Amino acid sequence: MKKKFLKNIIIGLVVIAGLGVAGYFGYNYYLKLKKEVTPVFHAVPGNSNAIVEVSNPKDFWKELNQQEIYRQFHDFEMVERFASLVEQSDSLIKQNKHFSKWLDNNKMLLSLHYRGSDRFATLGLLQLPDIRQDENVVAFFSEHFTTELTKEEPYKIYKTIVNDTTEFYFSIPEGILLLSKDNNLIEQSLNFMQDDNHIFQVEDFKKVYNYRGKNVNANIYFNHNGFHRFLAQFAGKKYSDEFNKLSSYGSWTELDLIMEDKGLWFSGHTMINDSIQHYLKIFENQKADEIRIPQVLPARTALLSYYGIQDFEEFYKKYKKKLDHKKEKDEYLKNFKEKYGLDISTHFLSWIDKEFAKSVVKSAKGEYYEYAVMRTRDRQESRQSLNDLAEAINQENDKERDTIKHRSFKIGHIRDSYMFPLLFGDNFQTFTNPYYSIIGDYVVFSNSVEAIQYAINSYILDNTLEKNKQYEKFADKITGQANLYMYYNLRYADDYLLPKFSGKFKEFFKQNRQEIYDIPYGGFQYQYQENKIYTNIFIKSDTVDTDEQKQGWEVALDAPLAKSPEFVVDHYTKQKKIVAFDTRKHMYLIDLNGKIQWKIKLKEVPVGDVELIDYYDNGKYQYLFNSSNYVHCVDLNGEFVDGFPFKTKEKVTNSLAAFDYKGDKNYRILIAGDDKTIYNYRKNGERITGWQTPTVEHQVTNKVQRIVLGNKDFIIVTDTAGLVTFYNRRGEERITPNPGFTNNIQTPFYKVKKDGRELMMTTDKGGRLIYIDKEGNVDKTELNDFTENYTFLYEDFNKDGNKDFIFFDENYFYVYDRSYEVITTKKIDNDFTDDMTYFPVSKDSTSIIIRNKENKLQNITMDGIKKFEEPLFSEYPVLFYDNPASRKKNLVLSLGKRIESVPVN
Repeated sequence: MKKKFLKNIIIGLVVIAGLGVAGYFGYNYYLKLKKEVTPVFHAVPGNSNAIVEVSNPKDFWKELNQQEIYRQFHDFEMVERFASLVEQSDSLIKQNKHFSKWLDNNKMLLSLHYRGSDRFATLGLLQLPDIRQDENVVAFFSEHFTTELTKEEPYKIYKTIVNDTTEFYFSIPEGILLLSKDNNLIEQSLNFMQDDNHIFQVEDFKKVYNYRGKNVNANIYFNHNGFHRFLAQFAGKKYSDEFNKLSSYGSWTELDLIMEDKGLWFSGHTMINDSIQHYLKIFENQKADEIRIPQVLPARTALLSYYGIQDFEEFYKKYKKKLDHKKEKDEYLKNFKEKYGLDISTHFLSWIDKEFAKSVVKSAKGEYYEYAVMRTRDRQESRQSLNDLAEAINQENDKERDTIKHRSFKIGHIRDSYMFPLLFGDNFQTFTNPYYSIIGDYVVFSNSVEAIQYAINSYILDNTLEKNKQYEKFADKITGQANLYMYYNLRYADDYLLPKFSGKFKEFFKQNRQEIYDIPYGGFQYQYQENKIYTNIFIKSDTVDTDEQKQGWEVALDAPLAKSPEFVVDHYTKQKKIVAFDTRKHMYLIDLNGKIQWKIKLKEVPVGDVELIDYYDNGKYQYLFNSSNYVHCVDLNGEFVDGFPFKTKEKVTNSLAAFDYKGDKNYRILIAGDDKTIYNYRKNGERITGWQTPTVEHQVTNKVQRIVLGNKDFIIVTDTAGLVTFYNRRGEERITPNPGFTNNIQTPFYKVKKDGRELMMTTDKGGRLIYIDKEGNVDKTELNDFTENYTFLYEDFNKDGNKDFIFFDENYFYVYDRSYEVITTKKIDNDFTDDMTYFPVSKDSTSIIIRNKENKLQNITMDGIKKFEEPLFSEYPVLFYDNPASRKKNLVLSLGKRIESVPVN
């Protein structure tokens, strides 16, 4: 019994010892397996130019496919080919349980490498769960493609032939799958692994790697000292050096990718090396101020290079060391002081404060203007300093100072070809003999008066980059401060940038122009904070073209409009032009290209409309109008006709009317005084002696009308109470309407034909149609029960060749045909003003344009309420004209100081 018990004990101890040994060796084998799985970054050679890190490739690809911006990129042929390859691979991978699992849970990298002669290759890396996956990888590729072993030591390398044109190489060292179309790159990666010369041995890479975000779509790393080669291949030979300068910005940058539906946002850090004078070190200890320069740049900014600094003097000491042509610069500064007796440092650089930039702007006419913009610490100091510079240079060169005034802004001129490129570098070399003006808190320089005027107009109109919708979306993704950033808008910048690129890239751009326009804008930003450089890049998709439409324009007045603009006719060209008046008593003539042809000062702001008259009976027109106390007559060149303006003896309450009874240009000018009397003047300002100077019960604010029925003139006067009087040419009452009526003072009188008779037609306060014959007989027709607040038009709305009766009342729109049948009735949701504009869209369609209380326009057609492509606003009733350049109708809108022309069909 004891022997049996002892035997069992011995067997138990042996079993336990066996399990212990097995467990020990099993655990050690497990540790060995885990130890031998090398981190995937250890297979990335230390000379990598850029790396993309994706923690969960399967989820990344799924999310990317859901983004609109990816769908825009997908339209590029090269991206489409790549996507197609990925989708084919994905289909194969789903059939393999191993690969599908690896892509779910393991890190994938793409590493970019320069291979010489402007050639690059990509290395793909996938972290495998352990070192026992070699056979599974080889089996997978062998199952679907021709796969052969090409090298045994130190690691096996395989060649896989996909088809006649596509092959790649792969290896599986220490639990990492390497793939590349470049066999030498695979071998280089393996050699770097053996020599422990991988990317983690690069100190600056390790630093940015430690700053990376964890819960992001991807991490992107790029090496400034190598990635510039990749970018430089897109540049033309003359401009490749500009890309090469990127190599000196810093050492490594890491960016976290966050995908949005319509954008790609990259945010991270850039490292600079203390042992190397990287460019971004010039911003050391320079706390960036708020970005304000977009407040003065035109909205159509194509490119913006911006610098933000706290102490410009300290910054410039470092900045100038980075400039080329040091010897030429020192020589220039020395000669400048000797020649002009002035020190540029005190007369130019001393007033610059916190911000300066270079921008390129594309005008609505397609011209490119370049601007240098500098914030000033003191407007008066900068103005005096620049004026002193200009004066000294002009005197030395026997030139007169050519100061120009534009919209109360003074434009100066510095005749010096070298100042900008030598003080600020080659990026400013186009600023030769610059013009300048002070706009807000900034001094704006450019090479032409027209460019400065364009910037001033944009500023006056508040049509600045800050208000540009695309820039607003970009600015939302960058911090409010920056030491350096660049913004681009390819819809404006394309023609400016294309000459700078390589022939191959130009061809690519031309073939994919529309696709590129769908991803039009973005930029990057650097900000120095606490020895770190925060870095942001943003790329935005925008398929809705918010660009100013072709053949559109806008113009700024010196002050807000005093009344609605109106059309006049040029007797030379027979083309329409626009007359406008502002609240500072200026009159403007504007052509249909948006150019102000002249501006003159008046004694008073006008009342009512402009009449075209042929004062000299020679086929040339003049513009006749009145203010409260004067009658003005201005010719086509902006000169007053002799004898004008003449002062009226009474204060005028309405717009004058000029009647040419016999067609002999012997005009009669009828106006109403505040004494409720109707006055009649000759065109030379003399009173008509035969006129009876009739009086009415209430003041008259409506323009006097004239309608001829048969051979009888009816001079129609409507007072503010709606009482109407019909006079003959001598001012005697011609008829007394029977039965009487009270006119809706917003409805004019129309000459119409009804049942073969010529009649006068208007509407009364209740909206009834009022017909009056030459004997004074009145016929009234009621179409609906309208309120007293209705508006009326008499136009052909349904394009059947006959005019219709159009009413707008209490947000309801009604149209009746000549038989008084209802054509259409529509309910308008918002509160609208009481003006309507008839708009013949085409030969087959029309619309009525109305404005709501916020000045937004609404378009009513036979098919219903139709929205404009972009929201349109106008403070006054719109005008319209046929634009022969675009074969479109243009609407003329007016708001504040701005008059704008917009194509709409």
